[in-house]
Order: sequence, then structure tokens, then C-alpha cells
Amino acid sequence: SSSTRLDFTLESAGSVDLAIFDASGRRVATLLRGDLPAGARSVTGDGREAGGRVAYAGLYFGRPSTARGSVARRIVRVN
Repeated sequence: SSSTRLDFTLESAGSVDLAIFDASGRRVATLLRGDLPAGARSVTGDGREAGGRVAYAGLYFGRPSTARGSVARRIVRVN
């Protein structure tokens, strides 16, 4: 697919950094960075790396991070 949707819920308002990492741990894209109110969120990535290049097929991780912690979600990209 050319896009990926990541859903997450913030238990309290605060700063969020939602990034995509490749299997080696390299940050390839930042989908969201900023302050948000508490609640459910949905963010869509377009399948491109930060420089605009289409990401290769393979294993990636989406990771929303807040002051309370972070959790990684596995993403498999197929071309």
C-alpha cells in the first residue's frame, strides 16, 4: 500500500513525537510532532521517507512517544 494509518490514544494532553523507524533503528520519517489534547488520534503516512523518496519494501516500526513513554508498532511495507 502507498499509505499507512497509525491509530493511538493519548491519556492526557502533552507533546507527541510520532516517527517511523526502519528495522535497523534509523528514523526514516516523522509523521507528527507537537502538543495535542487527550483523546484518540489517527495519523496517515504516505509511504515516503523524510527526503521524499518512496520507502523500500520491508519491516518498519511506528512509534508514538510522549513524556509518559512510547510503544512501537510493527509495519510491513510491500511494494
